[in-house]
Amino acid sequence: MGVRARPRVTGRRVLLLLSVPLGVGAAVASNQVLTDDGWSWVWTGVALAVATAAALVAYWLTRPPAAPATTPGTEATTPNGERSVVVTGDNSGIISTGDGATNIQQR
Repeated sequence: MGVRARPRVTGRRVLLLLSVPLGVGAAVASNQVLTDDGWSWVWTGVALAVATAAALVAYWLTRPPAAPATTPGTEATTPNGERSVVVTGDNSGIISTGDGATNIQQR
């Protein structure tokens, strides 16, 4: 029997594991802000910090992936920075390149 390698924990998996407790923590901390004696400023700060952390985790989980690196000079751009894309085949309707190309030609 060989030694089993431990599964690698990715950053996305860590963020997914953090998302639930941060959401619950933000709700619990927000619930503690208003007491019978009035505002609890300590809990206000805790609720703000936990909600900010939860918002950052949500942003990191939903941001688009980084664009692939290209070598300089391989893409033709117009003087104002627009890039052209040529679409071939039997295409009809709306064409979306997903990378902001505005000059689209069908052939």
